[in-house]
Amino acid sequence: MLVDALVAFGVSREAMLNRLHKLRAITEDERGQLCSGTGCLFASVGRSVDFGQWVAGVTTRRAPVRVEQRLLDGYRKGRLGIGPVATLLARDAEELREELADAGVTPVFADHDHALSDL
Repeated sequence: MLVDALVAFGVSREAMLNRLHKLRAITEDERGQLCSGTGCLFASVGRSVDFGQWVAGVTTRRAPVRVEQRLLDGYRKGRLGIGPVATLLARDAEELREELADAGVTPVFADHDHALSDL
């Protein structure tokens, strides 16, 4: 169960254990026992293959979800260009623009904005 939650939510072991303890799903003693040896934990349930991917995910620095949503909303509404969005998300601007366009996310400019052909 713990490995499934770690993989599904992409959070650190400590964060998950603290949350489970706060929800009273595990005791303080259980939290202490589960705090060591994450690699062994993955191996004990036959999920060694997932361990490397999980480690890469939790060690990658990411913007909080709400910040990412606001950045993408600003881009979608034409208030932010792809450059600042890509910088703040630590992504390549052109790759991000293509990825967003493929997902149907393109900037919509207000009527008062000037088209490039008007410049």
